[in-house]
Amino acid sequence: MTEKNLVQRFCKKPFEFFEVASNGNVFCCCPGWLPKPIGNLQTNDFMEVWNSDIAQDIRASILDGNFKYCRAKECSLIASNTLPYKKDISDPYLKETIKNKSTVLKQKPKVLNLSYDRTCNLSCPSCRTKQIVIQGNEYDVKQKLQERLLADGLDDARKLIVTGSGDPFASRLYRNLLAKLDSSQYPQLKIHLMTNGLLFTQQAWENWHKINKSIRNVRVSIDAASEATYRIVRRGGDFQRLLKNLEFISFLRKTGALDFVSFEFVVQQKNYQEMTQFIKLGKTFDIDRVGFTRIRNWNTFTNPEFKLQTVHSLEHPEHSRFLNILKDPIFEDPIVFLGNLQEFMPTVAH
Repeated sequence: MTEKNLVQRFCKKPFEFFEVASNGNVFCCCPGWLPKPIGNLQTNDFMEVWNSDIAQDIRASILDGNFKYCRAKECSLIASNTLPYKKDISDPYLKETIKNKSTVLKQKPKVLNLSYDRTCNLSCPSCRTKQIVIQGNEYDVKQKLQERLLADGLDDARKLIVTGSGDPFASRLYRNLLAKLDSSQYPQLKIHLMTNGLLFTQQAWENWHKINKSIRNVRVSIDAASEATYRIVRRGGDFQRLLKNLEFISFLRKTGALDFVSFEFVVQQKNYQEMTQFIKLGKTFDIDRVGFTRIRNWNTFTNPEFKLQTVHSLEHPEHSRFLNILKDPIFEDPIVFLGNLQEFMPTVAH
């Protein structure tokens, strides 16, 4: 989608982000925001993928301000108008890249997002139709993929995201990885955990003692502020167990073991009326951010079923109620990040 107001903007993701999906496809941004894969790590070498023709074309579209591969309404940075201006980029490497309009990169990605294992202890309706646990031959294939990725991809990496597709505590593959990694061997690497929090216990944290000093950022996907709603949108979850674990995560943040904690909420018809309560929940635990995002269809809904969940849609019968909720002053709190829902705030809605 071409936007004239993006000509002077810059997105660094295609220049430093490398996400590997369950089929080996590689993306240089969140697939929900930029769905075009740049190659496949199971069939091509790391640098062949990183500097593939499509990867170069995506980078060119950022440098010339076209952004033609991006889903502007889905991307939280574009939708919230928070993409930086090219003139304000301070990173020397990115400044040089912009100046030279470089699309072939010598430096390997700074950010690796591990999304090839979809194993999770939950089967949330917004994400999947049943619980997924890889095993047998599939586990062996993914383990080899992981070994290749880490052998070739850690040279310039500064951030390791685990995981964009399941839960790091539920996945045997990711648990073993984080138990083996050692902070002393990768002092430059910061680890970001994306988890539902149900298995995030003190014991689990201590099992990763070699690397937990490198775990600095934790994002907990919750999607509810009450036990009744949680039971619906987080199928298989235990709200009371979650609250207990959130206390431990909050303790890690308060004592400096973590730099950043956010609670995440996928807005849908089944939970949108708890958005204000969710912000209050985040403030109760004294976290850094409460993040909201639109629901996406990960092939888990039929089209009619999905339409029933999209309260952000102008055509939805409850859309006006959704807008009324956003009028609450609590949404102006600094910890609130509305991302790709920002356009619906009363001050900017049109």
